[in-house]
Amino acid sequence: MKFGNSKSRKSFHEMYPSASDVDVKKIYRELMQINSKLQRENAALQEREQRLRERERNLREAEQLSETTDVVIDKIVDNEVEARVREITQSYDDQIFVLEEELKGRTVELKRVRDSFNTIKTANDNLKKQLTELQEQNRVLEAQAISVQHRLANLQRKSEFASRQVTSEEKQIQQDRYNKDTTKSRPASRPDSNKAVSFTLNKFNFSGTLDVLAVLLEWIAEAHLRSPPTFQETLEGSLQEQVLDFTSALVHEKCLKILPAMADILTYLPAVNLRVQEPCLQFTYWCILYMEKSVTGSQRTTLASTFRHIGENLYKPQPIRFTEDGLVTGLSRTDRGKSDLYFHSPNLGVRLLSSLIILKTLSQVDHLAHVFDVLKNDLRDDMGKQLFLTFEGVNVILPYMKPAQKALLNSSIDVMLQMSMDSPFLQAFLESCCNEPWFRACVALLQFKGTGVKAIEKLSIVLQRLSKNKGNRRYFEAFQIQPIIQELLRNSDPGNAFLALNLRSIVFNLGGKT
Repeated sequence: MKFGNSKSRKSFHEMYPSASDVDVKKIYRELMQINSKLQRENAALQEREQRLRERERNLREAEQLSETTDVVIDKIVDNEVEARVREITQSYDDQIFVLEEELKGRTVELKRVRDSFNTIKTANDNLKKQLTELQEQNRVLEAQAISVQHRLANLQRKSEFASRQVTSEEKQIQQDRYNKDTTKSRPASRPDSNKAVSFTLNKFNFSGTLDVLAVLLEWIAEAHLRSPPTFQETLEGSLQEQVLDFTSALVHEKCLKILPAMADILTYLPAVNLRVQEPCLQFTYWCILYMEKSVTGSQRTTLASTFRHIGENLYKPQPIRFTEDGLVTGLSRTDRGKSDLYFHSPNLGVRLLSSLIILKTLSQVDHLAHVFDVLKNDLRDDMGKQLFLTFEGVNVILPYMKPAQKALLNSSIDVMLQMSMDSPFLQAFLESCCNEPWFRACVALLQFKGTGVKAIEKLSIVLQRLSKNKGNRRYFEAFQIQPIIQELLRNSDPGNAFLALNLRSIVFNLGGKT
């Protein structure tokens, strides 16, 4: 903006008409100074702008050069990287090829070793199987050989007995012939008084010997077989154990010797003195129980034939009799068909003992079913229940309370149910059931799906009576019977109110919620 021209002055005068020339000049000078200053600043700005443009141009050129350099460097680096990558890839491929070849060789070798191992394993398994079969066959053959030996021994004893009987009969025939001959030569009125006296004396002495034998058998059964021996408290622990071991081994040895002979004695002793039946049976029964606890392995197989022989003699006794001459003969014509001995005896104690022994020794299902029927009938009487508990009948029946014993399972449960009925011996029976084997058998039956509803009902009655005793809760808890009962209660037939009532009563007695 220039203030030196006329037009500007005119306008200035027009704007300030009252100003003097001095003031105008002063203002003019100031304005000129300002104008010159502005021009200088304008020139400085233009020069600065020129330098900025030049610098900007240089920067653009440098930027273009930098971009070109970066591209070149990138291309160089990319080429070097690609070359290096190709080299590494080639080296890696070569190593992979070498390793694959080595792996193939190792794989082939491993496959060959594996095939060899499988072949050896198969051969080993076959040899083990053959060895097991041979061992089992050997065990069976050994058992059969031992059984055959014992049968042979029994047959030899029977043969000797039969030969003695035949010899006695021949002697009797010869004696009869001799008596007939001498009778013809002697007067008929003279009796043979010496023979009668001798027979009476021999019979009396033999009967007394059997009485002593009966007392001894009862004594041994009660003192050594039924209950373990007791010793004084002053004995030291090791000495007491030695004495117990010696006593147990001694009893074991004596029982092992006497049982085969007892099997033959049971055949003919009752014909002489019926009082000997029960002591002999008690002794045999406690002997069998004692040997079952102490005998293992081959000795158990050895005694199997003896036990079976005893059971057969008790189930089907073949009674014999003594003549006045002391000779053993068969039954007379009037006695044929009568065998009121052992299992068929009218004596409750003899019959119940025979039943328990048969259950321990025989395995024929039809015989055992008959024995169970007779036993259940005998247990209706309180005396039968007392004898059953005295001879620990629960332990005899318990092996038949298993799912595998399908034919005799219901009969064994019936015996338990009959013993659980109200009687003076109910508490004693419940105490005899308070043990782990009994509860384990019950749990097995309750969990077995094939157990019938009737069997479960009978078991629930016995368990309900056992659950009333708080001391039995530890068995119910240990075998987890309460959850099993609750599960049976949920799955039971709604129409079977009796079973549901018993199950609820068991759960209530155990402190659970129904």
